Amino acid sequence: MSPRFLVFSDNEGCIIKAKGEEFDLSALLDLKELLRRSPNLAFAICTGRGVPYVEAMTQVLGIHRSGFPCVCEGGGVLYWPAKDRTELLVDRLPVSEILERLPTGSFRVEPGKLCCLSLYPQSPLSVPELAGLVTPYIDLNRFTFHVSSAAVDITRTGVHKGFGIGKALEAVDRTGATVVGIGDADNDLPMFDAVDYRAAPSNAMPSIKVRADFVSQFSDTRGVIDILENLGRLGLS
Repeated sequence: MSPRFLVFSDNEGCIIKAKGEEFDLSALLDLKELLRRSPNLAFAICTGRGVPYVEAMTQVLGIHRSGFPCVCEGGGVLYWPAKDRTELLVDRLPVSEILERLPTGSFRVEPGKLCCLSLYPQSPLSVPELAGLVTPYIDLNRFTFHVSSAAVDITRTGVHKGFGIGKALEAVDRTGATVVGIGDADNDLPMFDAVDYRAAPSNAMPSIKVRADFVSQFSDTRGVIDILENLGRLGLS
């Protein structure tokens, strides 16, 4: 039977505060407990992160036996927790071809990805500054870049979180379920296009808040908890 709510949540800035910062273990335990006692809610991670990281986070949140897939690598990969199975939705990215075009010394690459290239800025650059630096070197007819709170993610054109969610929904029974997206950064906008209801924590970018149906007064993990607790009273029943 399909759950009442099918929730896709971004990771950095939502489930956790930020890459490289300590987890708020108390908040994560509260989120895990909320998911445990919410049988009418299916929760899936939707992130630019790779499968090994997402697998670990499903164990942290107690959703490692879920039959609903998580969206990884910015929409290029599905990870099915209950089956511990990875599904590539597009061809692998020609990483070497892209990297040889980019200016050196301004970024580092997150290893281990298959369909997405994630670039993290080297100090003192910020993520938006890195995006501006690499944009002229990207063939936008073939590749697209998405700016998150942590990185610049490069994918094949047409691949984004909304694409991944669409593929996930094609593969599951969503009969009668409201599909919810939780995001905080510009790369979550395609996610918002693919769902029925949009929500954001208080730390979200203005571009996200203006699109959201609900903005929590709390940030990151506590914001996600607040969003989930309020789903039943937001006119979605």
